[in-house]
Amino acid sequence: MSTDAGTAGNKFQLTLSLPISTILNCTDNSSIKLLFIIKPFGFSSYLNHLPNASIGNMVIAFIKKGKLEPKGAPTGIPGPGDT
Repeated sequence: MSTDAGTAGNKFQLTLSLPISTILNCTDNSSIKLLFIIKPFGFSSYLNHLPNASIGNMVIAFIKKGKLEPKGAPTGIPGPGDT
């Protein structure tokens, strides 16, 4: 079995499209409506660059609108089609 040259071991990089202070709609059946991204896990900031998150990353989010009390909690960002 041969593999195509240059394809074995390569990973595709997703665009980091969710910077901090992004407000997300929560689409599960909990009482949370809006989430506010505080900090993504595993990313650090440096001079004039904010840490960003992407689909599938863990972030600490603040409950902006909903019936639960507002507090920071670790959450995951699901991709399209994840239920």
